[in-house]
Amino acid sequence: MFAWWLDVPDVAALAKLREEVEKFSATVPRFAGFNIVAAQKATKFDEEARKSISEIRSRFREKQLAIATVIEGDGFWAAAVRAVASGMAMIANEPFPSKNFDSAGDAVAWLASVAKLDATGLAEAVKRFTAP
Repeated sequence: MFAWWLDVPDVAALAKLREEVEKFSATVPRFAGFNIVAAQKATKFDEEARKSISEIRSRFREKQLAIATVIEGDGFWAAAVRAVASGMAMIANEPFPSKNFDSAGDAVAWLASVAKLDATGLAEAVKRFTAP
């Protein structure tokens, strides 16, 4: 399941995401998540958006194999966002591995290893998903 946060999501967008994940999860026994977030957008999620994301993750936690999140950006600010996101994931104590990355390549390698996916196929899917 891929999600690419091109802008800060509002509650309506997150409701649509939940609906899509609901449909998709009904077709598979388990799944892995791959998220891409721009660091400058990650800090702008309001309380309602954060709550919605938490509810989505909680709703599908038993089907989730792992989640890889690429937080795009360079420098101190992006590194700080990744550190905060990693801390929040540890506090959430979810029953599946979750890790944040600064590049899609590292995220693909980790997710393929943890979720036992074909790394080449996953890399190709990410490339198609993120193509302009």
